[in-house]
Parts: sequence; C-alpha cells; structure tokens
Amino acid sequence: MGGFFKLLGGIFMIAAWPLRAIRWLVFTTIAVFLFIAVIAGSMQNGPQIPNQVALVIDPVGVIVEQGTQVDPADEIFNELFGGEVPETRLQDVLDALEHAATDDRVDAVVLYLGDMIGGGPSTMHRIGAAIEEFKDSGKPVYAIGAGYSDQQYLLAAHANEIIMHPFGGVILTGYGRYRSYYQELLERIEVNINVFRVGTFKSALEPYFRDDMSPAAQEANLGYLSILWDNYTSDVESARGMAPGTINAGIESVLASSEAAGGDFAQMALNAGMVDSLMYQDEYRNHLSAIVGADDDNHTFNQVSLHQYLAAMDDDNAGSGSEIAVVTAAGIIVNGEAPAGTAGGDTIASQIREARHNNDVRAIVLRVDSPGGSAFASEVIRRELVLAREQGLPVVVSMGDLAASGGYWISTASDEIWASPTTITGSIGIFGMIPTFEGTLGLMGIHRDGVGTTPLSDGIDGLQPLNPTVASLIQGSIENGYQQFLERVGEARNMTVEEVDAIAQGRVWAGATALELGLVDNLGELDDAIKSAAALAGLTDYVVRDYQEVPKSIWEQLAESFSSQASAAFGLDDGLTATQVPNPLSGELARAWADWRMLTQLNDPNHAYVMCLECTTHSQ
Repeated sequence: MGGFFKLLGGIFMIAAWPLRAIRWLVFTTIAVFLFIAVIAGSMQNGPQIPNQVALVIDPVGVIVEQGTQVDPADEIFNELFGGEVPETRLQDVLDALEHAATDDRVDAVVLYLGDMIGGGPSTMHRIGAAIEEFKDSGKPVYAIGAGYSDQQYLLAAHANEIIMHPFGGVILTGYGRYRSYYQELLERIEVNINVFRVGTFKSALEPYFRDDMSPAAQEANLGYLSILWDNYTSDVESARGMAPGTINAGIESVLASSEAAGGDFAQMALNAGMVDSLMYQDEYRNHLSAIVGADDDNHTFNQVSLHQYLAAMDDDNAGSGSEIAVVTAAGIIVNGEAPAGTAGGDTIASQIREARHNNDVRAIVLRVDSPGGSAFASEVIRRELVLAREQGLPVVVSMGDLAASGGYWISTASDEIWASPTTITGSIGIFGMIPTFEGTLGLMGIHRDGVGTTPLSDGIDGLQPLNPTVASLIQGSIENGYQQFLERVGEARNMTVEEVDAIAQGRVWAGATALELGLVDNLGELDDAIKSAAALAGLTDYVVRDYQEVPKSIWEQLAESFSSQASAAFGLDDGLTATQVPNPLSGELARAWADWRMLTQLNDPNHAYVMCLECTTHSQ
C-alpha cells in the first residue's frame, strides 16, 4: 500500500510544482508588502477608540471555539485562490460584548452578519445570550443585513431593531441532517471497506457501506435535531416577542405569505414581523449616524470594528494568585501532537500536565468541542485528568457544540460535567474501518503477491484482502474498547454497565436529554463551569488562565498587524453583500474530500475510534 501511494504522491508532486512556484512568488511579494506595512504601522500609535461610536460585530466565516492554526503562507494563498473557510473565535465576540457593555466610548452595537456562515447551535445561543446581557446595560443593538440565513437570524433576533435591504429576505428552513453515501461508488471501483463497530446507533461509517440512512440513524438524528430546533424557535420567539409556535406556523404557511406579498421576500418578512424596517445602505447609514454620530470623512456612522476593538482592549485577566486553568480540546482527537483546531492527544495532555504542576492552579476546566477520534489519544487525555484529580485538583468539564464519542470519553474523568441544552453529546460507541484496494488495482491490471514468515506477515497491506486473522483481532479489540468505554462511563456516572449500554450503542443525544439520562450534571456555559470549579476549590478570588493559546509565528503577527493598519487606514467596509452561495457540485465534492481527509487524519495505533462523524456536519 505504501509503495502505491508513494508513486501517486510522486506524480502529484511533479504536477503540483508549477503551483508551488506560483505560490512562492505570490507569498514573497505579499510578505514584502506586509513587512513595509508593519514598519509603517509601528511608527503610529495603537488603535484609538473615539467617544460615541458603534461597535460593529462583523464575524467572518464560521464561529469556532478554537481557531484552526494555518501556516501563514497557506493562509495568504487560500485568500487569493480560495481554500480554507475563514473563522472567527467565539471568545473574541463574547469578550468584546462584555467589555463594550461598560465602555463609555461605545454607545451601541451593530450586528453586521453578511459574512458570517454560522456556528454550532450552542455557540449561536451563547452569543445570543451575550447580546441580551449587553442590552441590560441600556445600550441598543442594531442588526443590518442584505438578508438573513437561519443562523444569522438567530443572532439578529436579539437586536432592538432588525434592518434589512429591500431586496433581501428571511426564510427559515430548520435543522436537517443530510450526507452523501458512497457504497455504489466504492463497489464500482471495487474498493473493499472492512468495517468494525459496536453499537446499534453507531452510524458514522454508514456512508461507506450503505446508499441511504438507516432507520436507526434516522431515529437518533431526528431525536436530537428536534430538540435543537425547539431551542431555536423558542429563543427567536422570546427575543422577538412572538407567541410560541409562530416560527413553525410561518414555515407551514410560507407559500400563502409569499403570494400575499406578491413574491416580495422583504415585504413578506416585514409583514411577518421578522424584521423592523427595510433600508438601503445610505438610509441605514443615516439612521445610525443620527444615533451614534456621523463619520464625515468616511461618509458613514461612527464605528469601530471587532478586530480594532479587540486590539484596543485591556487584558482583564492580567494578575497573579490562585488560578483556574482552562484547557480546550477542540476538533478531531488524534494521536500525538497537533496544532490548534485539532485535539492532539499529547498536546492536550501536556497542557493538562503543565496546569497540574503549576502551584498556582487550584482547579482545571476542560472545555470540550470535539466529535472524538482516536480511542488511544482519548485515553491519553483522560489519564492526565485522572492524575489531576488524584493530586486534589477539581476537574470540571464544559461542553461546547460537540462532546461526543471520544469527546465524551475524555469528559468522564471529572467531578462535574456542564453542557448547554443544544450540546451534541453521547455517541458512546467505537468503530474501525480499513479500506483495501485489491479490486481497484485489478481494474488497472495490477496484481499483488508475495510470501511471509508468519500468518501475520502481510499485516494490513491495503493493496490485498485484509488478513482474516487480523480482522478478527481488530474486531475483538473494538469490542474490548466498547466494554472499557461502558465501564468508564459507568464508574464516572454511578451507573451499571447495563444501564450505560441502554443509552449508549453509539446514539447521539442533545444536552437537555443527556441531563435527563444522567450523562451530564448541569446545563450551563463555560462561565458557569468556571464558577463551579472555583467553588469546588474553595476559591472566591482567582484569575482564569487559558491554556489553549498557541504562540503566533512572526508571519501571523505581520498579517494581523497589516490587517489592523489597513482597517484603520481605509475604515470599515459596511456595504451589504449577500453571503456567497457555493456551486452545489463543487460543494459536494468538497464535502466528499473533507470526509476522506477526516478519515486519513485518524491515526490510532489500534485502528479503534470513538468518534461521531454524524455530529460534525449537521446542517440547516
């Protein structure tokens, strides 16, 4: 298998050489400009926030718990030629809203959501709650947009006034879970998928041995999606002062509403009370200028961007004394070291180890936003948490959007587990998958043969049928891993193995249901978990230390400085642009490639995975 892929890799390396050369030239040119911009910027003072401004919360791309670390050269190349989806850190949005509430220079917040793709349900509800807390200061919040998707509208609903372009629209569609299935394709190219799993509801591998969703997966998916949608509709209806059931009734009568508005989506949204006013760009600029004052130089209202505001904020966590350590496990759990955005078992374990050997740390909060991954790496992380508790440190888990399978495995070594009502958790099951390509090679007239000194010499070749003995060994390991998973959960949650098995089997649960089932202890957010950890440690005076940050490279610092200076020089681009809709076919190919890349990231030495693939791509 290795020789075949080395040959393919060599071919791709030769074919990709011109692209690498172009990339090098482009990056070198931009790096020079970045360097010049930073030198020029260093001669100026840092960002200055004038009095009477609107803080523009303008998240770009996906809102994430932890930003994905990208090589600066790749980041610039992707910006020019397309690539990775941009990200905005959740904590940046929360920090800005909290700080602005008591900042006398900020008179209002403007939500510009046109460039926001969205985030997990728990993330979006958490921002909505932060907007409400900001409004408690007496300062208003305005939402402006060309139109609003489901996730954009969930935030806009918390504004005092929702403004939309007269050519925009708001049509809510609800949550859905749809994915592609590859069985027929794999049969056509004669790829043999060897599947090892335990759990009736462990549907992560269904796309590789089915062409449709199984009834068990349909039941589990609809179960948690219904809870997420109920939370969505109740949140929006409460924020907008609508009667319960208004959203669902509006969806059911959408055709009649469209006809009544003459097919005008903007008028339909206005009629339904989804938005408060329809304004062109010049009209909303004048409207907001009357509230926070006009920026005559840039012909808009007085404003400061999220990026500029964060750069000007003081470090509220500066200080010393007793600490609550927050360690974040975000992304797929993989074996070994991994950059931010992927939960490397050794990386997360080393952060926990650093925290527990710090004499100032009195408690650890593990923030989990992961669908799981390697069983081995999950156990490496869990072991460090066990050691922390053995030395007397309270450990509290705070679940974000996802804490499923391996994400739940690492959560078991804790004194308390906090989840939001819309956290996707559970998926207590285990699987393995090994594709072999003997049929594919046969189609090309390639055949493989050889000899070995033992019945196991061929091991996991990948280019010939899987050794039956190896297959039996792996299946036994998978079953043993599931048993250990049940025992760990049972010990942590004071349940019998049989009780855990009844709610396990790989089934996914929403946080609200997980509380009823005893899989979590409380419903709340990260701040609640931190306060609880402090109480368990007997602390009333403490600082929170974040262990998730990765030191930025010089090029990342150059890029950020350049971005800040450019924003200051040219002002905010507050023109309304609709979120770009990708070509459906290219989007599907990208999703298929993402599925494959995700599988190739899995590097468990025993080929055993506690992972919830169906949790990673639920859609609206």
